[in-house]
This record gives sequence, structure tokens and C-alpha cells, in this order.
Amino acid sequence: MKMPDKTRVDEKWESLVMDDNGHVRKIVRVASRHHVLRQLFPFAGHNDLRFSVKDEYPYDWDLPYVRTTPYGGYEARVCDGIPIIAGNLDEVVMMVADAMVVALAGESNES
Repeated sequence: MKMPDKTRVDEKWESLVMDDNGHVRKIVRVASRHHVLRQLFPFAGHNDLRFSVKDEYPYDWDLPYVRTTPYGGYEARVCDGIPIIAGNLDEVVMMVADAMVVALAGESNES
């Protein structure tokens, strides 16, 4: 599996730290501490933070991601949108990172 360009990934993480959306900034600060997530191209949609192995559009929509609930909480979701955990942001991001390892390993095996 080809990973995204490191320079483009770093630039995108840096830009999201300054995002106008407070939910996105908060998720980015926590997610950037996880090595597996930090290697991927992050992109925001509404109040959610998603990850892609592609650094150009169309991005991957089939990887785990962090969703902000309508009530300001957080959920870890798998590629089909099914929540796998809801809770505090640290727990949710940890679950997304763990699920990402499994998802990326599956993609490697399919290649």
C-alpha cells in the first residue's frame, strides 16, 4: 500500500491545527499524538476528522474516523459509519487509532 506524501501530510496537519472549527482543532490536537494517524492525510468534514492514505482528492472514505455528535460528544466510527465507541475524546481517538491499524493491515493484505 502506498502511503501519502509526508510533506503534504505534515502541511495538512498543520493547517487543521488552525482550522476555524473548534471541534476539528480539538480532535486534531489529540489525534496528532498517535503515530498511525499522524502518517495519514487528515481531512475534516463538518465537525468530523477523517483519514486517508491518498493525499489528493478523492480521499478514502473507508477508514475509521472521529465523529462529533450533535451534542458535542465524540464517537469512533468504522468505515460504514457504525459507531464503535462513544466517550471522551482521548478514548475515542485511541479506538480510532487501534481500528486504523487493523484497517490498514487489511488493505495491505488485499494489495
